[in-house]
Amino acid sequence: MMIADLLVVVCCLHVVAVTSNVEDAQFWNDQTQALLNKYLHTEYNCGVAKNAILFIGDGMGLPSQFAGRILKGQMEGKTGEEEFLEWEKWQHTGLAKTYNTDFQVPDSAGTATAYLSGVKGKKGTIGLDDTLVERGHCPSAEGATVLSICDWAQAEGKSTGLVTTARVMDASPAGLYANAPERNWEIDTEGNTDCKDITRQLIEDDPGRKINVILGGGRSRFTPITQADVEYPDTYGRRPDGRNLIDEWTEQMTANGFNHAYVWNVTQFNDIEPESTDYLLGIFEPGEIPNIVDNTPDEARNPTLAQMVKKAIEILRRNPNGYYLFVESSNIDSAHHGGRAAAAINEVVVLDAAVKVAMDVTDSKDTLMVLTADHSHSMTTAGNSVRGTPIFGTASEVSDVDGMPYTTLLYAAGTGYDPSPRRNLTGVDTADPNFKQDAAIPNSDAPHSGEDVAVFANGPMAHLFRGNFEQTFVAHAMAYAMCVGSNKQHCTEKIGICSTGDSGVDPTGTAVAHRLTNGLVYLAIVNIFIVLNQYI
Repeated sequence: MMIADLLVVVCCLHVVAVTSNVEDAQFWNDQTQALLNKYLHTEYNCGVAKNAILFIGDGMGLPSQFAGRILKGQMEGKTGEEEFLEWEKWQHTGLAKTYNTDFQVPDSAGTATAYLSGVKGKKGTIGLDDTLVERGHCPSAEGATVLSICDWAQAEGKSTGLVTTARVMDASPAGLYANAPERNWEIDTEGNTDCKDITRQLIEDDPGRKINVILGGGRSRFTPITQADVEYPDTYGRRPDGRNLIDEWTEQMTANGFNHAYVWNVTQFNDIEPESTDYLLGIFEPGEIPNIVDNTPDEARNPTLAQMVKKAIEILRRNPNGYYLFVESSNIDSAHHGGRAAAAINEVVVLDAAVKVAMDVTDSKDTLMVLTADHSHSMTTAGNSVRGTPIFGTASEVSDVDGMPYTTLLYAAGTGYDPSPRRNLTGVDTADPNFKQDAAIPNSDAPHSGEDVAVFANGPMAHLFRGNFEQTFVAHAMAYAMCVGSNKQHCTEKIGICSTGDSGVDPTGTAVAHRLTNGLVYLAIVNIFIVLNQYI
């Protein structure tokens, strides 16, 4: 029997152990050994990232990931706790600190500046550093503007894309292309004529007008107040300046001779041929794209996040220089703000599907993927719930004070506050997407929380994402891996773990593999004899 055959036997034995329904000591020991062997044989990918994708789960802190993992598993008929979200299978993980320069608990604008431009800013400001900037004051923004990784990628000839379930001019995606002292200036600037509104920056200025794929919501911010929406006749545009920026975008593309398309529903979207499309603008709702649980069965008018990601990659990858793609699942955050845990956690599963699609249509050899959250939320988990308890259900034990049940998922503050005596949840459908989990403090919406968020990475230079770091590191590390921006050292030399010089580091992992070969052969032989012994 060849060594390769022996190794196959080892792998098969481990698969049997890991998938066994008996979770005895051998089950956990074999599972852990399989993971250890995987890590010992993992090679560092020190190549240049031709492509890079950043996934943002807006408001998706670790409690949301915990709940999303269980929901995914329970949707597949499992108890749920043993499940993995797609990005949790990636090997490299770190923690990012999310505070703004002026606030301990951040907002999505200041954090977007951090992870897209590599510079921390004040709450409510976009694409500006902390240099004398005053939120909502146009003159204070002069001289404080910073460039984003979208600028850096375009400067190196790469294509760029933006996919979100929010408005495309909302705080997170706006961090790609806008510089504004007020995140809410999506249309006009309410008399501050010195500041160009965010939607105009997307259509008129670099890097916004050069973004190849723009998919999301926000149609009303493009059209004048006199124009009825193409899909909802009773809804009108919100621009007081009388301009139709969708028409202006189309005119620009035509004048420059680009193959382009504007779409506003899923049928038009599905008809787009990526191989013949240079620029795609898809704006599917006047506001945000609805939460997945809020869609009625006959409402297939919008593409899913996974469908948008797939189409974006198919268009962007035509560029031989590669691409940078930003993807945001924003409805996690909006549902959390409303105290609707079921709606929020379903959107974690939506993001999981989008990541799976991206992994299926890319190659980890040349595509860096990073997934993180801009900030966490005040949802938490509590109670002594037995394994397999429905994640939206109630804890296995009632309160030992008032004798009434409570849900596993709760909010520290929010709209679900119920004054004493608190409501009795017996017989209540706590899995209903509109159910609002209890909150300890009354608030008009559930606020963000300020703890660190996890950062997961896979692909070229993914091993950079480890330890605890400022959120600004995300932009700089991705730029370094792509050889864009100011630090292009990776293009010309390999350093640290990727060096083959006198450091003694073997970046290919071959030496490690050779040292372990004998041990693996021995382990294989032992396992074979164990199996054969059962039949002797």
